[in-house]
Amino acid sequence: MFDNSLEEMPDTGMMPQLRILELNNNRIAAIPSGYFANMPALQVLNFSGNLLEVVPASLAGCVSLQFLKLHDNKLRTFEEAAWHELVQLETLFLQGNQFLTVPTSLGRCESLKQINVPSASNRLDAVFKMRALAAEGGKYWDKKGKLHENKERDAPEPSPGSKWGCARRLSAEAGLQ
Repeated sequence: MFDNSLEEMPDTGMMPQLRILELNNNRIAAIPSGYFANMPALQVLNFSGNLLEVVPASLAGCVSLQFLKLHDNKLRTFEEAAWHELVQLETLFLQGNQFLTVPTSLGRCESLKQINVPSASNRLDAVFKMRALAAEGGKYWDKKGKLHENKERDAPEPSPGSKWGCARRLSAEAGLQ
C-alpha cells in the first residue's frame, strides 16, 4: 500500500497474522491510537515519508516488531507506552523528524543494531551508539548523519567492563533500566 497517496489509514480489521505493513510515501497524518492492537505478529513497519505527528501506544504491543522505519515524517512524540517491550526490535530509523522527543525506554531495546535517531537526547544517543556498535553488523548514524559500523563478523559478547559492554551501564545511568 506504499506510494498510493493515501490520506487515512486503511481499515485492516483483525489481522493477527500480518507480519509486514508498508505504508511509506503516502499522506497519512494520524494513526488511531489502538490501530496496532490486532497485529501481534507484526515484524516490519515502514511508515516513512508520511505526515505522521504521533506514534500510537498500541505499536508498543507489537512485541515481534523487528524493523521500525518512521523517518521523514513530522513526528513530535510517542504516546506513553512500554516501548522497552519491543525486545526483538533491531532497526530503528527516525531521522527527518526534527522536533521529535524520543522516549528513553527505547534505549532498553537490547536487540537494536541499526539505529538512526538524530533527535535523541545526548545520553540516549550514547546508549544507541553503544548498542549498535556492540552488535554484529551494527550500524549507527550520528547526529550529523555519519555512518559508524561494527564490521567484525563474529562480534564477541562484550564483557561488562569492556568498551562496548558498557551499554548496559549507560542504560542504567541514563535511567533506562
